[in-house]
Amino acid sequence: MLSISSTVSKLMFVITIFSGCVSKKNYTHTDGIKKKSEITIIPTEKVVHTTREMTSRNIIPLYQFDVSDNSIYAFQSFYNSKTGEYGIADSSGNIIIPSKYDWVRTNFNNSFRVALKGKVGLIDPNDNVLIPIGKYSMIDEPNEGLMPAKLGNGWGYLDMNGSPIVDFVFTHVTSFRQGRFCSERT
Repeated sequence: MLSISSTVSKLMFVITIFSGCVSKKNYTHTDGIKKKSEITIIPTEKVVHTTREMTSRNIIPLYQFDVSDNSIYAFQSFYNSKTGEYGIADSSGNIIIPSKYDWVRTNFNNSFRVALKGKVGLIDPNDNVLIPIGKYSMIDEPNEGLMPAKLGNGWGYLDMNGSPIVDFVFTHVTSFRQGRFCSERT
């Protein structure tokens, strides 16, 4: 029979797995794209993959690695719990952009939406700025080569180079789908 402290310890371990942090081993977690059954655990120098089932009853131990599908994503974001910042790693687990951002959102075209001091922008895998951080108050995920962005009180669209394509005159927009989008004019 487990003691109360042992039960609490195991419960805390399960909770930290589901939140993505494994504080006992000083690992950090990703907050980027991941398959619905994947959690990525990041040690200090390398990114290590581990999978879990979606139920709490069937958790694969964190020391079992699954890197069989590295080709699915070229890059992923990671969180550094020591600094409270996000960075970017490649599919082999090498950190290519150290953790320095408030958050990172991985796009499927090898660009990243990032926030720094509460301001958003777009960078490439070499940390080159594609859309200056702070120019737009929000940038959403691109689709069909265009991404919704908010400038002032209005939403519009940018191409992948950051050039405005649709004026920022809408209170709400959706992503492009088959060359169309839904919007509400301000």
